[in-house]
Amino acid sequence: MYLVWIGAVLVALKWLDVRFIADLSWWWILAPLAVAFVYFEVLEPMFGWDKKKANEENDRFRANRLKKQLKNRPK
Repeated sequence: MYLVWIGAVLVALKWLDVRFIADLSWWWILAPLAVAFVYFEVLEPMFGWDKKKANEENDRFRANRLKKQLKNRPK
């Protein structure tokens, strides 16, 4: 996600003609966005990182729900 923010800032600085950034080629400005695209669209699904994050989130939700139910059960 950091690459997307860096890319957005670089595009904005290039568009506003800020000193050093205005002299750079568009290839350097758009490179972080291209790397972010490859990461999110190719690498994450290929290695299952996106599903792993979703499963961890579901496990946390289940554990919290179980704790809540055990805490509220009658004795």
